[in-house]
Amino acid sequence: MDTATRNTGWTSTRLPCSSQQQSAGNSAQPHSYQNAESSVALFYSKQAVNLWLAAFFLVVLSISYLTPPFQSPDEFNHLKRAYLLSKGKIFLDAENDTTGGHIDTGLLDYMHYFENLPFLIDETVNKVDWSLAENITWSGKTQFSDLPNTAAYFPLPYVPQALALLTSEHIGSSISAAYYLARIFSLIATLGLLWAAFRLYPVPLIVFALFCTPMTLFQAGSTSLDSVSFATSVLAASLFLRGADIRLSFNSTMQIALLICLFSLATTRAYLICLTLLPAVLYVARRSRSYLISSAALVILSLA
Repeated sequence: MDTATRNTGWTSTRLPCSSQQQSAGNSAQPHSYQNAESSVALFYSKQAVNLWLAAFFLVVLSISYLTPPFQSPDEFNHLKRAYLLSKGKIFLDAENDTTGGHIDTGLLDYMHYFENLPFLIDETVNKVDWSLAENITWSGKTQFSDLPNTAAYFPLPYVPQALALLTSEHIGSSISAAYYLARIFSLIATLGLLWAAFRLYPVPLIVFALFCTPMTLFQAGSTSLDSVSFATSVLAASLFLRGADIRLSFNSTMQIALLICLFSLATTRAYLICLTLLPAVLYVARRSRSYLISSAALVILSLA
């Protein structure tokens, strides 16, 4: 069957064409709905995307540089959870009817200097306290600290921050350096997830706009899980829409990536548990029982 190429923004897809189209100069190609190559035009060009991501990185980096530590909501507990993950602790402990874990006392001391700042516009850090905080290092001693509001989260979105803390502790850097490294690792992970999402399927302009809102830019410069979760949501949407479009290839790697994204979202946002049914929806388009099985497994794991 004769085919023509239709540009969908991000991908070039082979579609059937008439004999008149072929005679007009279109070359004949074997009919296939599984052959899709990246072909981005105008706003969706690779160069435009890379430029947007670079600008996003620089803006967030600037905001991060100007923002004192721990200004994001519950950021103290988010970083504690990342620290515990760096120590291999996936689930939290309980002591005296409180959920938490054993945190390096150096990290707790560093946090202490900034506990009076969040949401209090008149509070500041003087130069002496800032200098003292910057010189705090890892103590090697731990103390139990409560963090009940993150107990319900599966810590997958904290992996970038945990890697930063693990690296910092291994090389013996200060806690301050570890904190800012965690911000950068989280931002890099966010950019990587967004890049993959933009390459897999056309992303509406509204998504770019939402990532340019002040609160999103602010959160992207913190050690909270929000930045990585935002980007994970975009990647999950791109993977699902690609899977639902039978004209495009959707291999096992993409399927696994979709399952990981959905698991991460469902186990950090309870109201997103319904997303675990999306693989079952793909069964309608792909007609493979693996989507039904993976959806059932995803529901069970997310509710466990």
